[in-house]
Amino acid sequence: MNKWIKKGLAVIMTSIMVTGLVACSGESGKGSNNSSSETSDSSSKVLGDVTAETDISGATIEIAYNKADTAEDFFALVGTWADANGVTIQETSYGEEHEAQMKTRMGSGDLPDIWMTHGWSINRYGEYLMDLSDQPWVVDIDPGLKDVITTDDGELYILPITQSIASVTYNADVLEEAGVDPSEIRTWDDFSEALAAIKDKTDASPLAISLDETGFDSYTLELILPSLYTNADCADNKADKFLDGTFDFAKDLHPDIIGDVRELKRFVKKDIFDCIICCQVLEHLEFKYFDKIIKSFSDIIKKEGVVIISLPQRRGWLKYYINIAWLEFKHTFTIPLFWRGKFKFNGEHYWEISAPGYSRKLILTHLEKYFNIEKTFIPWEFPYHWFCILKPRL
Repeated sequence: MNKWIKKGLAVIMTSIMVTGLVACSGESGKGSNNSSSETSDSSSKVLGDVTAETDISGATIEIAYNKADTAEDFFALVGTWADANGVTIQETSYGEEHEAQMKTRMGSGDLPDIWMTHGWSINRYGEYLMDLSDQPWVVDIDPGLKDVITTDDGELYILPITQSIASVTYNADVLEEAGVDPSEIRTWDDFSEALAAIKDKTDASPLAISLDETGFDSYTLELILPSLYTNADCADNKADKFLDGTFDFAKDLHPDIIGDVRELKRFVKKDIFDCIICCQVLEHLEFKYFDKIIKSFSDIIKKEGVVIISLPQRRGWLKYYINIAWLEFKHTFTIPLFWRGKFKFNGEHYWEISAPGYSRKLILTHLEKYFNIEKTFIPWEFPYHWFCILKPRL
């Protein structure tokens, strides 16, 4: 059960706006903090609706934080607040699995009281959060950022603590050698012409894109490429080529097919694949496309082929693991979260198994129209996913 605390702290910490968090705390002590492995005792308070005047002393507040380099300073600062208010802080850290674990806990209805995320406050988590738009610190949020994190109704669910800013840096000496004035670069055509001048007139590389440790550059994918290829105002719009499988932006990877899974028949021949793997994809499309896509899989898989799909399920679960000497056993029990009502589009998923109207029985009915179901299972490590292994009907 989630525990609500006074509005000054009951917020999601999001990686968007820079504040003086680390500079404000130089102490290493954590005050009343407990490690995530500890649980609060039975005397701890579980808070319902609260106001700024609510006595929260004795409560235990769980905070999930995913920035290892600033965690010590962060929890030292929070610990100071906790000591002053008689509150125990339960620290939770999932490392690289943080966002996946938050999605899992959202699915089971057991989110922390406070957690860190990056930009999902409205679309993914909005229905679970407290409106903080009346807080005094809201006036200090960067206006350009505030519009992004505020709903159409004026609700604001987060306290931004960092802001990621994308920019283009340049070597002034190289641009001068190439005869390029950076102040005159205003359009993509200007940018392309500047790169061409650098290539022709200098020995420097015209463009370098810096990636993080994962090798993933979201800004290129989400901002630059649409501006070049698919936005409505592109002079040479290539949006249709993404749909018919003819656009290839990574020729060095030599992909055979790029296209829309809803339109496989447009660019895929029948009976050509030995295996189709479709994991955590179909819930990102409206359910009305589900049967059509499954049928198209049956058209393009070979008779002796296999299809593997996985889908998210809105269920709670209980996992147990026994390992005594030679005995090792583990199992997961799941139950539908029927009390959560109709599934609402959360910015990513249109539906999930076990939400009203999307039962396992319904999913199996669609699958059995075109395939024999060899096996269904829930991985013990991540029970949010439900897998099906399918063989074509002969």
